Amino acid sequence: MRKIKIADATPTQMRQFAEQKLGITLATTMRASDVRAAVSQAWADEYIEVVEAAEDALAAPDAHPAAAPAAAPSPAPGRQFVTVLIDMGTGGLGDKRVELGCNGRTMLVDRGVPQRIPVEFYESLKNANTLEYVANRDGNGVEAKPREIPLYPHRIIG
Repeated sequence: MRKIKIADATPTQMRQFAEQKLGITLATTMRASDVRAAVSQAWADEYIEVVEAAEDALAAPDAHPAAAPAAAPSPAPGRQFVTVLIDMGTGGLGDKRVELGCNGRTMLVDRGVPQRIPVEFYESLKNANTLEYVANRDGNGVEAKPREIPLYPHRIIG
């Protein structure tokens, strides 16, 4: 293993680091700049550890990813994760990534794709609510107490 700057890492190296060290699965369809931004937001250091090409060849002799299922990422000791699926929304922002924050750190989570995220970011997702004011039955005004509804409807997958 060697340390390289996030700015110099390839998208594949950043994805592997995110899965192995951070426990975050980044979609392979993400642009390189988005992968870099996600890793930078979730990791405080400007350097990441990457596997050397020779080590990688020894660790994965089969070059066909479809032939062998991907192993679950090994999270940092003591860190808990949850797999969530954030539903697609309505309107122009319904397919945009959801930005979650916790203690000054943020991460982007894709909608419509199961994502493994740290529990503290799940708490942020769970607490992201909005108020909906409902009209009175007679049509004059709104009810005194609004309904609290999730801003980002989601499901826990595992």
